[in-house]
Amino acid sequence: QLLTKAQLVKMLFADAVPEQPVGADWWEPYFTLALEAGVLTEADRESMPQPLDRGETALLLHRRGLWEITAGLEVQYDPAELAAGIGDLESMSEGQRAAVLAAYAAGVLEGYDDGCFHPERQLTRAEGAQLLLRFRESAYRKWKCSFRAGDAWFHDCLLLGNSLAGGLSQTGALTAPNILYRNGGSVYTFDTDEYLDGNGRKWLLSDALSGVRYEKIIVIYGTNEMGYEIEGLYDRLRQLMEFLCSCQPDARLYICTAPPLYEPYGGTEYFNNERCRLVNEQLMLLAEEWDARVIDVWSRMADEAGSLPEELTWDGIHPTPEGYSIWADLIRLEAAKPRWDIPL
Repeated sequence: QLLTKAQLVKMLFADAVPEQPVGADWWEPYFTLALEAGVLTEADRESMPQPLDRGETALLLHRRGLWEITAGLEVQYDPAELAAGIGDLESMSEGQRAAVLAAYAAGVLEGYDDGCFHPERQLTRAEGAQLLLRFRESAYRKWKCSFRAGDAWFHDCLLLGNSLAGGLSQTGALTAPNILYRNGGSVYTFDTDEYLDGNGRKWLLSDALSGVRYEKIIVIYGTNEMGYEIEGLYDRLRQLMEFLCSCQPDARLYICTAPPLYEPYGGTEYFNNERCRLVNEQLMLLAEEWDARVIDVWSRMADEAGSLPEELTWDGIHPTPEGYSIWADLIRLEAAKPRWDIPL
């Protein structure tokens, strides 16, 4: 059976109607909601009982909002690149073309094996059900776009760690996140150290995390840990994670690997890139155990020799503003990658 416009509109607005209406014009409450949302116009009333074609479906989905489930993320895709793979795009109206490209990028609609979209073809109810699943559930979409975390993404995010975390905030590389950092901060003393917030106030971590809820916590440690015995590091890292999970049980955790050093400036017996590599191995293991997202700063900032480039540091350890900008951009890209890994 073919999917009607009324049935698709019901799918898109079902959550707003508590009970299923009955009668010949059962779709009227959904139609009213679609009018108010700008998805339909009064001219659509007569065609509500009629089957939908794929072109109009793309328009309705586009008007309803394809990106609401990516809150805080900036969506990036190349319309020209997508258009090159849709053989019949030029046969569509301008508005329909924009809607089809957006639906392709959002992974809700796809073309056929002949490389065309075929906007004239009508949808079955089974196709409509699959369409709705993709529309509502991120994991089932076939995304053809990338994401970057905008400032809004960081409003419920905490940046936690050592002086490098402070540098990310102080240089303006990341302006939106809440910040708790300590110069010389280490996981070995996280429970007794006083941390600075963005206003320069000092807090014990237990007090700072009490009475507030974060959705995301980006953890930046590893550099100062090079000065301790590597053997006991993992246990202390685990204690930090247990503490964070007890204070912020709903927060998603992100772990940055430590950036490399420029050894001619900052290298010593204990602070060198070999020890940094060993520390990062422990951080990677920790992320795997705690199902945390890894932000691999080391790999992004190391040159071919495994060193921090001289031009990106002023003391061999701390990045320059340019270095922090590279780090911040990596956070925006990696943290924004959704875990939408459920296969169709």
